Amino acid sequence: MSAQCSNCSISVNSQEAYFSDAGDALCQDCFVEKDTQSLLERGEEEGNYYADVPEGQSGWGQVIGGLAAVIGAAVWFGVGWMAGRIYFYPPILALIGLFMISKGGFALLSKK
Repeated sequence: MSAQCSNCSISVNSQEAYFSDAGDALCQDCFVEKDTQSLLERGEEEGNYYADVPEGQSGWGQVIGGLAAVIGAAVWFGVGWMAGRIYFYPPILALIGLFMISKGGFALLSKK
């Protein structure tokens, strides 16, 4: 059974059709376009396209996450060393943590 897209009149298989809230059948391209437009309109109403991300939190979140990664890597490496084992991943984790700290710091500096 096939359905016709209510937006562009393309015939689509009913299993591949997307249905809007009003019950209209839409092809994939029209559905994505309509969904994108609704997201943009919702962001414009709130004055921010990224309305779900709180202002000023991403930089501090990265700094705190980076500190947690560095501290966790140091503890993991130290405990492993005391047990007579050398783990290779903690130094990599510490480098990732340092990158996160610097990225968060630059994000905080650029907001001022």
